[in-house]
Amino acid sequence: MAKTLDLTNGPIARKLLMFALPLLGASLIQQLYTTVDILFVSNFLGAEASAAVGASVFLTSAIINLFTGVSIGAGVVIAQAFGRKNQIQLGKSIHTSMALGLMMSAIAVESGAALRAVCAASSHYCTAERQYRMPLEYGSQRPPTAQWTVTGSGACVVEADSEKVKSDKRADHKGKDHRHTVLPNTHMPYIRAARAGIITDLAVTDQNNMGAAMAPAAADTIYRFMTSTNTDVYDYDAIFTGDLGRVGSRLLYDLMLEKGVDIAPKHKDCGVMIFDKAQDIHAGGSGCGCCASVLCGHILRNVCARRYRNILFVATGALLSPTTVLQKQTIPSIAHLVNIRI
Repeated sequence: MAKTLDLTNGPIARKLLMFALPLLGASLIQQLYTTVDILFVSNFLGAEASAAVGASVFLTSAIINLFTGVSIGAGVVIAQAFGRKNQIQLGKSIHTSMALGLMMSAIAVESGAALRAVCAASSHYCTAERQYRMPLEYGSQRPPTAQWTVTGSGACVVEADSEKVKSDKRADHKGKDHRHTVLPNTHMPYIRAARAGIITDLAVTDQNNMGAAMAPAAADTIYRFMTSTNTDVYDYDAIFTGDLGRVGSRLLYDLMLEKGVDIAPKHKDCGVMIFDKAQDIHAGGSGCGCCASVLCGHILRNVCARRYRNILFVATGALLSPTTVLQKQTIPSIAHLVNIRI
């Protein structure tokens, strides 16, 4: 059985050192990567090629530092929630990271910094619900605005454009060369555009009304994206939000109407879609596994079948903890948008 390294209990120094050693090794190898490149190129290809490699260091370093910064930022938020054993905040942090991960993966792949990337998110009913309703067996009363945390997960693979035929020369143990060609793939969805959201706050303080807390962020991100791309609702086959639920969806319609946009005809919410209408889940589903499982299990399948050709996927998340709830602080929210086409 694999041993788990718990950094939240006991003496921290030795555990932190054991945790940091692989990171230090990876950093050292990354620093040596460019040095080996220059040595190899200068010895076999000449001074001009060596100068070209040296000049490209600044670009590659900028890209690597960008993603390192994003990773560290997300890691800090997730680590704080994990250390406080706040599963709600942990789930929400990962939840918005699904759309953010798709955006950053697309940038990495398109820029050539990565050939393939995986974005994944998951949530579990018990780990989230017990933050506010302990013990679960007690069956505390839920208001109509409450949502049901989804036990589920989803993962997407983002890879380079398959229309750019690539070849990979490999040698087997007999010394023979094999050339592997990736043929054009015209039936797979692709990320056309994306927009990172900003934190918004409608002064909602009720932890049992998360849809109302997150709706302002979704409205802001969708409206900003449509304005910047000069598009409207009817340019898209559907607009999917993460887990606003029924209450949050109605508030989203009102907020968009205030901006002069009627989003209702094209809008679908993963929190409403994931459960059957006969199930008593009040306002709908929630959790980071909600939008991830619906995106990977339903939406992308329909995109591949060309039932949808141009969609907006908007992951929503809220920033709260049991402490902020007890202090009656407001619940800020954020939403990230990805435009998927085929």
